[in-house]
Amino acid sequence: MPQLRVRRTWLGWLALAGTWGCLGQAKEAGAEALSRALLSGDASWFERVSKPELVRLNQGGAFSRIQELCVANGDKAALYLAALGGGLKNRDAAPVAARELLYLDPSPLFATAQGQALARSILEAIPKAPGVDERTRDELLARFAPPGMPVTPQGGAVSWRQLLDDRRQVRVSAIGERRATAYTMTNLIVRHKHRLLFTWQDQPITNALGRCDEDGSQARVLCVLGLPSDDHGNAALALDTQGRLHALIGAHHGPLLHRVCDDPEKPHAWRDVAELGAKATHPSLVCDRRGTLHLTYRSSVNNPWTLDYQRLEPNGAWSEPVSLVRAAKTWYVSWTNTLAVAPDNTLHLVFSVNRVQGRGDAYFGAAHLFSTDAGRTWQQYEGSPLKPPADAGSLKTLEPAAEAAARTMPGERYARLKGTPVEKLGTTLQMLLSNAVVDAQGRPWVVLHNGLAKSAELYCAEHGRWAARSDLLKAVQAVLPGWAISEQSALSRHSDGTLEAVLMVVPLKGRAPLEFMGWQSNDLELLRVLFDAEGRTLGAKLVRPADPEKATWLPSLEKWDWNHPFDHPALLYSTGVSESAYYESRERKKKAKAAASMEVWLDLAR
Repeated sequence: MPQLRVRRTWLGWLALAGTWGCLGQAKEAGAEALSRALLSGDASWFERVSKPELVRLNQGGAFSRIQELCVANGDKAALYLAALGGGLKNRDAAPVAARELLYLDPSPLFATAQGQALARSILEAIPKAPGVDERTRDELLARFAPPGMPVTPQGGAVSWRQLLDDRRQVRVSAIGERRATAYTMTNLIVRHKHRLLFTWQDQPITNALGRCDEDGSQARVLCVLGLPSDDHGNAALALDTQGRLHALIGAHHGPLLHRVCDDPEKPHAWRDVAELGAKATHPSLVCDRRGTLHLTYRSSVNNPWTLDYQRLEPNGAWSEPVSLVRAAKTWYVSWTNTLAVAPDNTLHLVFSVNRVQGRGDAYFGAAHLFSTDAGRTWQQYEGSPLKPPADAGSLKTLEPAAEAAARTMPGERYARLKGTPVEKLGTTLQMLLSNAVVDAQGRPWVVLHNGLAKSAELYCAEHGRWAARSDLLKAVQAVLPGWAISEQSALSRHSDGTLEAVLMVVPLKGRAPLEFMGWQSNDLELLRVLFDAEGRTLGAKLVRPADPEKATWLPSLEKWDWNHPFDHPALLYSTGVSESAYYESRERKKKAKAAASMEVWLDLAR
């Protein structure tokens, strides 16, 4: 296949750039063999590699290591693509080559005629690649089509209007707990062998695991995952690179239980692995390309509270907890901590930054850290290294300094919240983020809320800084005039790059934003908003018709996973009679909790 071979001049440039030195550091024999093959110009290496060699390379982490070195610029990307394109013709290598191609941004190829020819060669190989499933082929076809050469996936293109209008609703449970599908940092949905697996909390306080086919049929409960201490304890799910399902059974100021199952279809196969965190809450769990699990959670061991991190490498044990960030205020903190993995294996962590300053003024913002070495060291986006535990008040925020006044509540007003119907505002104002998503270009995205104004914006990090891309309050009021945005939201992406947010929205009814609380209100509804790949708003629509007597809230969108890509994210949410956030007496609080009832629903694109 001469059209896929790499010119020797590229290899000379690579050697001058020091790539040989980087590759030579690979300790595994398989990684070194692949390194030598690529650097010798042997772009057909993948065409003749055997299955045992592929297994050894995968276990040694060779693919992710080589790929990380080969995506720094167009030349390196083309070198790796040449080898992978040839691998699509090898029955043993094709599934591995296709998986690797999913992680690579092909845009550098389209800048030159030679690169476009290479992309066309890959396109020709994709439909005939043995052992590659139809969904992966469709995504690769769309991904590697040069500009001016559109390729429609075999399943047909889906417009954003169809994604809003053509939905399937499946009731999962009629006995959901009050916060059955909370919280946004915790992933509740994964895909396993063309089935959706999802978890929620049932009454009385049980972590349930359910399953249904991707078309929404044959939904059923598989098993009980755990028995958390209270309704803050939803289980965090993650599917690793070997197809094993991991669950962190949530706690509320207690230990997290790690459980794992080789085959989720066999409930008896679940086994306990470890307990993590002495006083942990709100786990965010992800798996990177090398199969390492990464976990963050809120720790209340010390005061101020901290944002802690641990990891579990394949065939290893959990690392000791590291407190990455220390709160800039005492006692209650809601980090809304969320982890996301980029295609190049960079780990991104976005979290709330709440601090009390000056004369007791309360500030509500957010910050971002990232790690390029699997969580061993962390830094801020502009390059400042982190020395843990860092003081949250000293971190650079996502939002610009010009927003400081709009995100600050004066101390005298903050102090007067006690004993009022909005007493919990100091708590709910801290819940100002969605989960994070990383796109094909390695850019992290997040919805950043302003609870003081009941507004939100879609933010993206690019070229060393964060910036707002879309005003979500404007998108809401274009569909629902007189409505505002309540606390927290969910964010995901589609295989074609479309971004999707699900917001909790609430009617203002002539009230000022700080005169009432949206959290736990029966006025809450869910609004789905779609954006193009650059964050421009496409359209919005309610997830279900509004019902002023019942809350529809706590959206949990299926988190985007570069290890296990999908066409369209599923949505898990709660609907029913909620409870007020304020009570005049303990007796009324007890009655309100008893009256609360939730159904759990799954929402799917058809």
